[in-house]
Amino acid sequence: MANTLGLIMDSDRIVLADETYQKATQYELDYGCCPQCVLATAQETIGIVGDQMVKASHGLSGGGAPFGEGVCGTLTGGLLALSAKYGRDRDKPDKGRYINNVKKAKKLRERFRAEFGGIACRELQQ
Repeated sequence: MANTLGLIMDSDRIVLADETYQKATQYELDYGCCPQCVLATAQETIGIVGDQMVKASHGLSGGGAPFGEGVCGTLTGGLLALSAKYGRDRDKPDKGRYINNVKKAKKLRERFRAEFGGIACRELQQ
C-alpha cells in the first residue's frame, strides 16, 4: 500500500512539475524576465514566494542587469524559490547554515547544467 501511495505522490509531483514548467515558460514568452517568471509561478503553484521577492528579482534578469554575464535568471529564480522554502530565517542567523538548503541548491544547479549545458545566461543564449 505504501508503495502505491508513493507512486501516486510521485505522479502528482510530476504533473505539478510539468504544469509549473509550462506556466513559467508561457510567462517568459509573454513578459520576459526569467527570475520573475519562475518566482511568480512558484508563488501561484506552491505559495512560498511573496510579491516583494518577485519584484526584487527583476534586476537578476539576463544574468544581472541584462548583460548576460551572470547566472541564468531562470536558475537564479529557482535558487531563490528554494531558499524561500528552506533557507535560513533572518531572525535566526545563529542557527547554522541550513545545509539542507545548500544541498538542494547544489542539486538544482547540477541538474540545470546537465539539462541546458551551462548556467551562465550568455552561454545559454547562444
